[in-house]
Amino acid sequence: MKIVLLVISVLIIFNSNKVYSQGCSDAGVCSIHSLKPDVEIPFAKNQLTVGVAYGRGDSAINIYTPYLEFNRIINRNWSVNGKINFQSNSGELASISGFSDAIISVSYNSETKLSFTIGAKIPLNKSDKMNNGLPLPMAYQNSLGTFDLIFGVGYQINNLGIFGGYQKPLSTHNNNQFLTSDYPSNSQAQGFPSTNRFERAADVIFRFTYQLKATDNFYITPGILPVIHLADDHYTNIQGQKVKIDSSAGLTLNVNLFMNYILDQNSSLVLSYGMPVVSRKVRPDGLTRKFAFSLDYKYSF
Repeated sequence: MKIVLLVISVLIIFNSNKVYSQGCSDAGVCSIHSLKPDVEIPFAKNQLTVGVAYGRGDSAINIYTPYLEFNRIINRNWSVNGKINFQSNSGELASISGFSDAIISVSYNSETKLSFTIGAKIPLNKSDKMNNGLPLPMAYQNSLGTFDLIFGVGYQINNLGIFGGYQKPLSTHNNNQFLTSDYPSNSQAQGFPSTNRFERAADVIFRFTYQLKATDNFYITPGILPVIHLADDHYTNIQGQKVKIDSSAGLTLNVNLFMNYILDQNSSLVLSYGMPVVSRKVRPDGLTRKFAFSLDYKYSF
C-alpha cells in the first residue's frame, strides 16, 4: 500500500500546477483497447464496456464523453474492437452535444506477447457546429472531424506494459470555420486560435505502465503517456491562404493511473485518471485538458 499512497501523492502534487495539455482519449489512438492496460478475465471471448469520461478544457470548458465499446476475441491471436463516443462540451460561448467518433480496430497477438493493431477513427460530425450563427472553435466541437488511420504495437513483460501508436489524419482538412475575427474583441473566443478548414498533423504516442496487485480483486496501474505532435497544424485565413499555426507541434507528457476492481468472474470497474506534466505551447485541436477522469463498467462473457 506504500506504493499506492506514493503514486496518489505524486498525482496530487502534479495536479496543483495550472498546466494544460493535449488530452488523448478523444483523439483515438490512446483509447484503443489493445493500447491500454487491462485485467483480462480468462475464458471470456466478448467484453462489453459502458463508460463515461470527464475532462476540464481551456477556458473552464466542461467535456463529458459517454461511450460504448465492444471487444471480440476471435481466436488465440486475433481480436476486433469497436467503440462509439458521444460528447457534450459546455462553456461560456455555447453548450454543444452530439455523437463524436467511432473507432474500429483489429489486433494480432503473437505467442511472444507482442501485439499489433490497425484501426480507424471515423468522424460522426464535421466539426462545423455553430452558436447564434457564429462558427465555434475546436474546443467546443464534439469531433476532430477527420478520418484517421491508426497503427499500434504493444508488449508485455511480466507486469510491465510498453505500447506505441501512430495516428494520421487522412482528410486534408475538416469543415470547421472558426476565425477569431468573427468575434468582438472582448469575447472569450479571442483566446482560441483560428481553425477555419483546420489541417491537423499526425501524432505518435508511447505508453509505459506497471501493474500492481493490491488485493485479489484490486489492481493499480500507474503509467506515463508521451504524445508527440509531429508537425505544426494549419488553417485557412480570411483571404483563403493556408497559414501555419506556430508552436502547435511538440511534446505533451501525461501521467496516468488506472484502478481495476474485479466485481465477480464476469464484471469489473475501472477508474482512470490522467493529467499533464509537460505541454506543447499551442493546442488548436481542442483536445486541451487540465485533467481527465473516466469510469468504466466491463462485462465479459
